[in-house]
Amino acid sequence: GPNPILAVARNVINEAVRMRISIVFIIILLLLLAVIPTVLQEDQPLRYRVQQWLQYGTGFSYGILALLTAFLSVGTVVFEQRDRIIWQTATKPVPAWQYLLGKWVGVMALNFVLLGVTAGGVYIFTEYLRHQPANGEIAYRVNERGQSTRGPTGAPPSTDRRLLERQVLVARVGTEALPGYPTDGNIEYRIDAIISRMDNPEEADRDEIRASIYDNWSEQLDRIVEQRVSEAQELSPDFVDTFQRRTLLRAEALDEYEQQYRSLDRNEQEQFVFDLSRARSVWQGEREAIMSRVDGEIDDLIDQGAATEEDRDRLRNEIILRLMDSGQLPEIPELTLRFQIEAGTNDPSKIYRFYMFINGRPLRGVDEFNRPRPIEVALGAAQTLEFPIDWIPPNGMTVLTVRSDMTNERTATFPPDGLEVLYPIGGYEANFFRVMFVMWVKLGFIAAVGIAVSTFLSFPVACLMVLGILFMAESAGFLWNALEYYSAKDQQGNVNPFAVLVRLVAIPISWTFRTYAELKPTAHLVDGRLLSWSSVTTALAILGAWTIGVLGIGLAIFRRRELAMYSGN
Repeated sequence: GPNPILAVARNVINEAVRMRISIVFIIILLLLLAVIPTVLQEDQPLRYRVQQWLQYGTGFSYGILALLTAFLSVGTVVFEQRDRIIWQTATKPVPAWQYLLGKWVGVMALNFVLLGVTAGGVYIFTEYLRHQPANGEIAYRVNERGQSTRGPTGAPPSTDRRLLERQVLVARVGTEALPGYPTDGNIEYRIDAIISRMDNPEEADRDEIRASIYDNWSEQLDRIVEQRVSEAQELSPDFVDTFQRRTLLRAEALDEYEQQYRSLDRNEQEQFVFDLSRARSVWQGEREAIMSRVDGEIDDLIDQGAATEEDRDRLRNEIILRLMDSGQLPEIPELTLRFQIEAGTNDPSKIYRFYMFINGRPLRGVDEFNRPRPIEVALGAAQTLEFPIDWIPPNGMTVLTVRSDMTNERTATFPPDGLEVLYPIGGYEANFFRVMFVMWVKLGFIAAVGIAVSTFLSFPVACLMVLGILFMAESAGFLWNALEYYSAKDQQGNVNPFAVLVRLVAIPISWTFRTYAELKPTAHLVDGRLLSWSSVTTALAILGAWTIGVLGIGLAIFRRRELAMYSGN
């Protein structure tokens, strides 16, 4: 078409075909997709092979496309200035904003094609792996006894197949345990527990109990803060008692309380509360949709005169059995308790034993003497246990009771992210699409940076700058977490000037690119976690604003350039 933006974009595509560096990157991308499957070991569980393929296939592909985007977006502007090709464009009625936007559209069109091909290859081979025999199978969904494990009426699937379908090829949402101190999320559970022990409770009792819990907790916290202020004043006469210092002391007290709440000594027991009302409502919605479908088929039969109202119960059972046999009836979802326990230096040779209960039901069942079976835990490693959604009460408030065994040597602690319940909320296909879309959006930001810096820098310098920004953006999450342990003071309390300088540089970088780093599309896909549309929309809004802002800066610089003088040199 005659549109200048599309004409410039089409020229970028032609340049990409002619540039050897683009061809090299494309060949590397295709070779990687072909070589990665050969390194997957067939003796590994199928779920691990699928996870490795998803991680390597998407992670390496994105890395190669990011490098290609960086070099192509820089080269398409710099080389036209260097080779004086831009003279022909600048002398035509093509505004500067249309020229730069056309460059960006061209780079993104190429990324769209290459990412689409990559996504197709990754998805097709994932489906191929999915239909391979898992551990404990002689064929797809056929166990070692030759029994089919398809559908709810089939034999139980192997552990490998079950974990693949329920923890990898799925979109799950995680819910962390509620804090130990009173919050709006767990206060009602505390009130219900107290009212359940009362005779003839009234509605007014709830308000009194709620106020009493908050007042008692606030008084305890105030006493701790007062004690610490007094201690600080005794140690340092220059200590100034301000509102900001008291707020900091309250936050420190809360952190210490939460640390103690998540720690268990030998033979100690603690309860952790999860709000799983959303998981319950999702499953309830699926059940209602199934029954609505069944009742709809029955209503059609009655309207056609093929059945009567008295046949409804019989037909309902027949239709449900037919759906189960055909595999169209979804299985009852299993929830996954993910936990990690630390103790001392996390000696890998030590095995700790715990007893865990969900609403009073032992997670590992009972032995022949009706005693709960212990759970053996390797320190410092994340582990999972499954339990059915039927264990969740109607209100969704689920209690995990953990008791530490007498044989454990040290105090065991759940880290802040070491206690979580995951539940399925959709299939991985839609999640896969959202992951690829987020990758494309991230490539759009990289392309904008490359085009902007190429308006005033040479090719080598511009490439280094783009790669530096790409590295900072990708590592911002790690940097943000590392800053929590990187203090500007040494053990004696003396200020380290170099550490202060490092924090002054690192904090703005990690804060600026934190949204970019927190997306982690590949990690969501590999772990079977939902990348929600709300997260995608937020990322699109933020990265889109960054992209527009960066292109705006490049446009402002580009308009002030003396292109003829630059090209003449």
